[in-house]
Formats: sequence, structure tokens, C-alpha cells
Amino acid sequence: MFNLVELVQSLPREKYAALDVAAQVIGDYVASNGASTTPEEDALLFNFLNRLYVKVYNERFEEFPDDDSLDRIRQIVSKIADRRLDSLVDGLFEEIDRNEGATGSAELNSEEKGYIHVRLDQVRRSIESSDLSDQKKNVLFKRLSELSKEIDLTATPTARFFGFLSELSFVSGEMAENAKPALDEFKSVLKILVRRRSEQEDAKLSAENVLMQITGDVSDD
Repeated sequence: MFNLVELVQSLPREKYAALDVAAQVIGDYVASNGASTTPEEDALLFNFLNRLYVKVYNERFEEFPDDDSLDRIRQIVSKIADRRLDSLVDGLFEEIDRNEGATGSAELNSEEKGYIHVRLDQVRRSIESSDLSDQKKNVLFKRLSELSKEIDLTATPTARFFGFLSELSFVSGEMAENAKPALDEFKSVLKILVRRRSEQEDAKLSAENVLMQITGDVSDD
């Protein structure tokens, strides 16, 4: 039986972080024990997450039939992850808009270029293995091909990479278990670009702040 009291006592005090942690812990529990949980326990866990969701976003998660409590948990965990990604992307673009030179570039060495090409190929593989429609896959594949070409330039423009993060996060809910690997790989690309751009251009954009938002350090632990 899931110890809900223990979870509540361990949650962060910041509301978004609390919702993220609760969704992760309950999502992991359901993934490992879903076959042995009772309908009552499933309903309890869903109602708890739904109440947190209401407190944070001031809206109720869409309802499902009562006999689908386990599926409702999976759905709301996925929804919470989507909302958090959306907020991270919004924060990134707000930070970029507040600074001059937001459409700057990063000069990469050969080792960094090779590393990024490998990461982009892994993103492509995750997309290919996902349940996205062929139309959406082809759109993302086209974007990846464009990004791959920009990596080989003397100076790689960074704007399209942030744009692709937004596109990828938008469809992450449809990618199911392939979403996290794809996002993690692409975030590792962004970390290199942001760091190199900051070092080379002395940009006003704080690399530390952007990296923290990308990786979820502090609020997503």
C-alpha cells in the first residue's frame, strides 16, 4: 500500500516542485506495482494528484470513468510532465527575449560537433520509435536535418535549437516512453550550445540560469 502521508511530508514547499515530485513518485509506483494495486488505492492516488494539479494550475484534469483509475493516474502524470515542460520552454524564451543578441551563435570545435551529431541521431531514433503520426515524425525529421547542417557551420545559430525544444516538448505527451530519452538527448545539445555561446560572446544571457532551467536542477529534483 502506498504511503501517501510519507510522500506529503517529503514534498518540497514550492508548489510546482511539489507537484513534479508527487507525479514522479506516484508514476514510478504505478509503473512498478500497477498490476497489484487495488481500485481504491488507484482512486486515492489519482484524487491526490488531481487536487494538487488544481491547486497549481487552477483547473481540473479531465475526468475518466471510475473504473479507469489506473489509466487516469498515467494520464495525469503525463499531463503534469507536459505542463512542466511548457513552463520551462516559456521561461527559456522569456529569458532570451529579455536579452540582446538572443539570436546569436556558438562556435563549436570538432569534438563538440561530433558529440552533437550523435545526440541528434539518438533523438531521431526516439522519434522514429514513438507513436507519433508519420506527418509529425516527418516534420521533426526535417527540423533535425536542418539543425544537423547548422552544427557544421563555422558558427552555429542557436535560435532554431530552442525552437526545436518547443516543438519536441509539444508532442512529448504523444511519444509516451520515448519522450524522456529524446528530450534528455536534446537538452545535452542545448547545454553545449548555451555554454559555448556564453563563453564566446560574453552574452548577457546567463548560461547558469538557462542550464538550470533545462536540466531541472533545484525545482525538478
